[in-house]
Amino acid sequence: MNDKLTNSNSDENIARKLNQAAEQISANSQFAAELEERLRDAHQPKSGWFVTSFKQVSPTLRWVALMILLALVLSLSIKTLIPAPQPAVDDTPVVSGTPTAATTVVPDESATPVTQEGGYDFRGAELFLKQPLPESPGTAHVYLLNKEIQPATEEQARALADRFGIQGEMYTSPGYIFGATNYLISDGKQSLEVQADKYFSYASDMAKSRRAYPAPTNPNAESIIRDFLNAHGFDFPFRVYPSLSANGYIVQPLAPDTIPIQYESFSQPMMRVVLDVNGQVLTIDASLMDYDQNPIGEYGIITAEEALQRLLDQTILTGKTEYMHSAGNMPQEWYREYPDNQSLTAYGYVSVDPAVDPGKPALILLGGVPVLGNTTGMESLDDFAFIQATGQFNIENGIRKFTIESWDRKVQEAYLTGTLTRQGDQILFTSDDGSGTQYTLTDPPADVPLDTKVPDSQLAISGVIVDGTISWTYIQFFAENSFGGGGGGGGGLGFYQLNLNGTPVPFPSPTPAADIPNQLGIYTIQEGDTLSALAERFGITVDELMRLNGLTDPTIFVGQNIVVSVPAAEERTVDDLRGYLSITIHNKTDGTSSREYNLEVTQDNGSLLYALEGSILSELDSYHGLPVLITGTINTEGKLVVESYKIPYPDLHFQILKGTQRSEQIDGQTVVIFTTEDGKSYVEFLATNPFPAESFTGYQGDLIQQEVLIIPDETFGGMPVAHIYQSAIVQEGAPEMQVQANQVYVFNDTSDVDPSGSTRPNLIIENVELTYFVSNPYYQMNDPNYNQRSPYIQPVWHFEGRYEDGTMFDVLIQALEQEFLLPELAPGPIPG
Repeated sequence: MNDKLTNSNSDENIARKLNQAAEQISANSQFAAELEERLRDAHQPKSGWFVTSFKQVSPTLRWVALMILLALVLSLSIKTLIPAPQPAVDDTPVVSGTPTAATTVVPDESATPVTQEGGYDFRGAELFLKQPLPESPGTAHVYLLNKEIQPATEEQARALADRFGIQGEMYTSPGYIFGATNYLISDGKQSLEVQADKYFSYASDMAKSRRAYPAPTNPNAESIIRDFLNAHGFDFPFRVYPSLSANGYIVQPLAPDTIPIQYESFSQPMMRVVLDVNGQVLTIDASLMDYDQNPIGEYGIITAEEALQRLLDQTILTGKTEYMHSAGNMPQEWYREYPDNQSLTAYGYVSVDPAVDPGKPALILLGGVPVLGNTTGMESLDDFAFIQATGQFNIENGIRKFTIESWDRKVQEAYLTGTLTRQGDQILFTSDDGSGTQYTLTDPPADVPLDTKVPDSQLAISGVIVDGTISWTYIQFFAENSFGGGGGGGGGLGFYQLNLNGTPVPFPSPTPAADIPNQLGIYTIQEGDTLSALAERFGITVDELMRLNGLTDPTIFVGQNIVVSVPAAEERTVDDLRGYLSITIHNKTDGTSSREYNLEVTQDNGSLLYALEGSILSELDSYHGLPVLITGTINTEGKLVVESYKIPYPDLHFQILKGTQRSEQIDGQTVVIFTTEDGKSYVEFLATNPFPAESFTGYQGDLIQQEVLIIPDETFGGMPVAHIYQSAIVQEGAPEMQVQANQVYVFNDTSDVDPSGSTRPNLIIENVELTYFVSNPYYQMNDPNYNQRSPYIQPVWHFEGRYEDGTMFDVLIQALEQEFLLPELAPGPIPG
């Protein structure tokens, strides 16, 4: 188990450390409001390794990567680089009944809010309602989710394929649910991947489906989608609306009382549909659920006005989840098209899925097109291996295929940014890396932009460089320099547990801000912990610990996160205090900069973060991220004044190693073992975390590369330890991973005085409605605390809107009246 304590005045480091803490925090509402505000005010960190690596990923895979990232944010159990689940269904849809055309009331994600009169004070700015609050019913239902999710079977997969009219071979791929298998059925053009009994992904054209970002819109989308679903046996009541963040159309099921049902905002919806340019259904991603349509009861709810007040006033005790996602700048895109019936050399990514029948060949796709011919050896290729292939495209019975003559994986894909210019009959590409290198672009698109301005705009090309020419595969152009999708974040404590069968339980009164301890941390409950033992450990009373977390019942469970106080200590000295050094540079708007030094001290019961002060700190500048020994004084403010230091391992450095991972039991604990190419094995720890990691990169046994720090003499269960800072699957031709963990953090401050003093944009709420909420059960399947998740589908007030800078804003506020809630938070993911 992982437990963390924080002790620092640094907003950025508090934010960074608290975001490493686990999912749920039962906290006093006043403290939670203050902590949430601090996190919101924290500066944005510099781009990390993911951003750097993301530029090197094939553009055709970036939408998949973004969905994977979103899934990671919402579920700690999802493993690194496992494809985001695209769930499955059997013959029973979400609910049965006659399709109902619900009125679609959703925010216009492309609109620019306009400030208006009559706003509300909101976090240093103003909040405006674009339309009046809706009328509020006095009651709403609560439904019970059937949480039992079963892995897909061959029979279920085949039955669902029949509904889509797919008559083809069945293939397998590693399942998202640990130990399970996904089934893929394809006729060479259509495909259906089934992952569980209610989760699937359908594509009417595999090749086109990989080129559907951004998805086209259609004025008749609702009727097209409704007709298609009806024709294929999906007859549940739903509404349809476009979603820029989901890149397509969301099909939102309606409960029997016609109120829409949703999962976490900005996550995989229950059903997402993408149309092609001809207005036909191109893809369907379904993440459906099964629940009892007979409600367990009808309960009183708060009004929309009360929910608004709870949004405006951070001190009101309420269940809330808050999500934000910055505005994206959508690019123009061009994909390389190869002619049919002509011998040629093509470049692209290969996917390989073995057939269920071992006597039949695997499904091999090049850019979504089935590959035939000389495929010897291709069955052993890694998924998404980049290759050079010689052969011919042709169409047979309406299905496009590639007959391969020869292929080679020893080819490197290039990713370049720069400008295009015309010189006679040629289009030349000039790299913007400062070298001035020029390449001839083969077979350029007729409408590709020329003479673009850097850095005002950005043009990027993926392809292969051969003899001074770029055989391109993908071109992307941002008229305004941006990579599009933007970043996300969130706040709120989550939802309270429901109290539907007993008498009301009083909630604690909010604690005045003056009573909140200055030094606070987060601790994860471990086996054998009790509140009394924890109170003694942290030097506070049981009553104080319960008050701090809003607990009325001393019952705690393993894996639960609680807020603990670290009482301000008297001034004390430390000798050779060991910890990891972190350095932050703050760039001011006046051109000046300052440096901040911190020491993270890991212990058996967590980690402490000390802000460092002293006149000799600049001597530590070359040791960012590395362990150091500090002698000095910890003052009453919790800052460590440095008098001297030692470097325990002068030659220690971060390094990139390649190898494989496997799971193993050591001292009764499941750990991940990383074995390098030269045969050395290490127990993996994540960064400075003092506990073993549990996640794989890709699948067990994949060849991966990792940035590691191996500290001499550090062991776990007798094995050496490797601290992992970044990890990626090794792909032929992909750039080598570069060391990042030794790079100093850089923040560009927006205010020379106080980061919270900068002008904040106003917020326009475009839509408010009552919906039913349930956490996506599929994303929880690999969570060891799955059985503790809430099984209830409950009413929430849903607020959607945008800040004036375009950032999307989305809040869910628990709608049940307080008498139907318990003063303990329900286990589950919180926005981060």
